Amino acid sequence: MKMTVLMDNTTIIDTPFLGESGLSFLIETDDAKILFDTGFSPLFLSNARKMGINLTDLTGVCISHGHNDHTNGLPALGKLLKQNRKRIPIMLHPACLQKKWWRNKDGILEEIGMPCNRENLEELFDIICTETPKMLGANLYLLGSIPRNDLAANEPIGLVANGQKSVNLNTVQDGDTAFAPDYAPDYSPDYVVDDTAMVFDGKEGLVVINGCAHSGLVNILAYVTELFPGKPVTAVIGGFHMLNKDQAWLEDMSQKVKAYDPKRVYPCHCTDEASRAYLRKNFSVGMIGVGSVLLFE
Repeated sequence: MKMTVLMDNTTIIDTPFLGESGLSFLIETDDAKILFDTGFSPLFLSNARKMGINLTDLTGVCISHGHNDHTNGLPALGKLLKQNRKRIPIMLHPACLQKKWWRNKDGILEEIGMPCNRENLEELFDIICTETPKMLGANLYLLGSIPRNDLAANEPIGLVANGQKSVNLNTVQDGDTAFAPDYAPDYSPDYVVDDTAMVFDGKEGLVVINGCAHSGLVNILAYVTELFPGKPVTAVIGGFHMLNKDQAWLEDMSQKVKAYDPKRVYPCHCTDEASRAYLRKNFSVGMIGVGSVLLFE
């Protein structure tokens, strides 16, 4: 398996590539060429061109979850494929298609979900919604729903829409009309149930690939090893959802992850530098950023 980082918050030093607060990986095997997430903008396409990578021959797109820093590049990708008369499947959890918001520092609701609804996607891709593991190619899988037995990860990230309801604008809470002037959402806390991950079952062991790990790194590893009993974990790559965590949380997480004995971890995207420094004390940590190419047998 070959994995190329097309987008991340950081770039490899002395390269011509650009980064942003988003994530996009290109994953290639003998019989599959999968784009995992599309970053916060079309910038991943520019990086791919600089790398000499052709994205018009993808066999599929997988979405880790429905936040805009992982999906905002979808319209640009769809346009590129349409121009080249290509139509490919997009695989995602059904809850990815729900509208999502969070309140910014000023208390105003901002939309943070996917930039396109189901109808928009259907114009460009063949939609495959799945909550169960999906084979993408020989030894490559999308996991679907992640069981959450470790409740440390069970915290809401913003809000998710339950539906839409007409309202008297005079009764709308301050900020709600900033994004939807004619209705207010019926929303609830978003536990990001759509968060999923990928796994490559290689000769060296399991390679686990996360978007943000909102479902919990420990829960992802527990599910992967349940699906592939007896297989060692050779690498864990991607966002670990470790931002502004205190030492007690980091120690608890580290001890739980150690139980799965990953040979190497590659934290990026939503993993801050303090957390990466802590991980270096407990694991073999690999360098990763835009331009990284990782190979696994």
